[in-house]
Amino acid sequence: MILPFLGRNAPLEELIGCFGRLTQAETPRTQVVSIIAPSGIGKSRLMQEFYNRLTVDSDWDPASFNYWPDAFQTPAQQLHVTPDMRGHVPRGPARFLWLATRWHNPTHHNQLERDALVPLRDQLVMHAAIWKNFESRWSKSLRNIVNEIAPKSVASDLTFEAISTYLFEGVIPFSGILLEFFKPAVDPWTNKPTGSPREVEHRISADLRVALLDAFRSVQAQKVKVPIILWLDDAHWMDNSDRLFVRDLQTLAAAAHWPILIVGTFWPEQWAALPADAAFRRGAVLELNPFAADVFTPVVAEHFPGLSAENVERVVSKCHGNVLRLQERLTLLRSEPMYFVGQSLLNDLSAAGIRNIEQRWRD
Repeated sequence: MILPFLGRNAPLEELIGCFGRLTQAETPRTQVVSIIAPSGIGKSRLMQEFYNRLTVDSDWDPASFNYWPDAFQTPAQQLHVTPDMRGHVPRGPARFLWLATRWHNPTHHNQLERDALVPLRDQLVMHAAIWKNFESRWSKSLRNIVNEIAPKSVASDLTFEAISTYLFEGVIPFSGILLEFFKPAVDPWTNKPTGSPREVEHRISADLRVALLDAFRSVQAQKVKVPIILWLDDAHWMDNSDRLFVRDLQTLAAAAHWPILIVGTFWPEQWAALPADAAFRRGAVLELNPFAADVFTPVVAEHFPGLSAENVERVVSKCHGNVLRLQERLTLLRSEPMYFVGQSLLNDLSAAGIRNIEQRWRD
């Protein structure tokens, strides 16, 4: 079951505004945003909707390019922080880059699993490979576009030379640079250095962070700087070296005016415990509160139109403003028609169904 985007229009507009300030200013200013809320309150869903808005924006992912696929449209994809590019055939280069990774509780994962910066490297490699593989096809298509619109540019500031520079000297060629930074031969996980386990771990992590910073430099060294959205999910699990990497990236980006929006999601107590010099302590803060009951009420009523107002309120109250819990409750109810009058989901809850909710949904 996939719920619609609920009740977070104000913070969504804040994110869109941050991206606008990043890309519309004559001199870009790196933006850092913390989204703070307990688990299940909608931090990840907010970021996914932000991605969705950009991919239907004719300026950032026009239909003629369609670089980015629709994402997060199935229950499995709702757990993802990046779109699934498999099987998607872009028709033109990306006008922005979406990079994301998720941290995990370090007590539940080994070192290989918990180094959340590895997926960032893999995503850069993937996009570089996509751009390299499609470069010839895109160039041919885009040259046709340039030829078509060049005569119309006489009345505007957009000249044929400017278009050509953007398409062929700015966007496409950076793929080759990225591929140089991330050749499989230097994969730190398949070619581990020697030394004690602690020394190996430290060297692998240090090399990866240096390579990532170099990759960001290469992207932003082009004539046309591609805006980057870097989403760091569950960033409260970052260790000190990860926080230093983000701080170094933010410092470099700010000094060089890179168009990068860095967004981290945090639990409230863990965000408050961040060091004073952490990058996220110097940026904007979006605090999300539990959803109000009137946000969930129409959703429950729509899914179960036969419920009485009292039972709709009963279901909503058991969700405690938590959207993940709402989704779990609705999915569970849908799988238990025996608790509805006449065993029909179109009817109200039976007496047994009410007892079931009161006894099992106590958390």
